[in-house]
Amino acid sequence: MTTASNDVVQPIHEQAVPVILMTAEQVDPWLNGSSVEYALAIQKPITDDALALGRQRAFSLRAV
Repeated sequence: MTTASNDVVQPIHEQAVPVILMTAEQVDPWLNGSSVEYALAIQKPITDDALALGRQRAFSLRAV
């Protein structure tokens, strides 16, 4: 599942990026066969403060 780039990723990759599920409340329904409506509701960019760009242009997740 993909979504639009957030402000951290956009300068490197303007198009779709993978959706990153950050909480158990998001992951559990996804793994256990939730509805299409649920999948569409969580299909959004990760928050800018949850993703960091390293020196070698590698991304890392931050605890939020």
